[in-house]
Amino acid sequence: MQLRDYLPKTLFGRMLSIILVPMILVQVITVFIFYERHWDTVTRHMASQLAAEIGLLADRLGSNPNKATIDLIQSTGWKYFSFPVQHNPDGVFPGRNDGQPESYAETMLRVELDRRLTQDWHIDLSSDPNLIFVDLKLDNGMVRIYASRKRIFSSTSWTFFGWTLGSSILLLLWHCCSCAGRSSRSCALPMPRAHSGWGGRPRITDLKAHARSGLPAAPFRPCAIGSCAS
Repeated sequence: MQLRDYLPKTLFGRMLSIILVPMILVQVITVFIFYERHWDTVTRHMASQLAAEIGLLADRLGSNPNKATIDLIQSTGWKYFSFPVQHNPDGVFPGRNDGQPESYAETMLRVELDRRLTQDWHIDLSSDPNLIFVDLKLDNGMVRIYASRKRIFSSTSWTFFGWTLGSSILLLLWHCCSCAGRSSRSCALPMPRAHSGWGGRPRITDLKAHARSGLPAAPFRPCAIGSCAS
């Protein structure tokens, strides 16, 4: 098997491949090299910022906070970070996360929380579609910090993917329609008809037949424009 056996044989197929192959290569390079690296960097920075804010509250909270400290942390978290903070003195700490992360954002958040928190912590990203739960173990109970999922997740990746796929489909349809229209127009063009020789240029077959007959050739008389029979 040779490479040319897999290449398109028709002119339309070759024109389509000339347009599609560079477009697909450009989009693959854009998505998997540029945008993936950019998205990884953005996710890492978002997770680092969220962990830093939670780490600040956890550092001020300590391991055995009193009522005044808890009230201060609740007001500070809501005022500066929009974090609802709930203290449950009788709460049971669920333990640290042992399972595998479900996404790259969760992986980076775990790494950053490990680096910044001294208390035992547990994160829950699946119980609520809009919130992230971060539980901190204390000597006198447990503290839960609520954060928005938008702090580490974003829908711009799906927007970019949809825009890339939609533009590719539109360009492909436009190219197919334009090529099909050109092909139909070229097929509909009338073929030029040869002159019969009456007042116009004699046909080659007529000249050969006249030469075989042995008769003298008739003089060529050009006709006026529009007077020649087609």
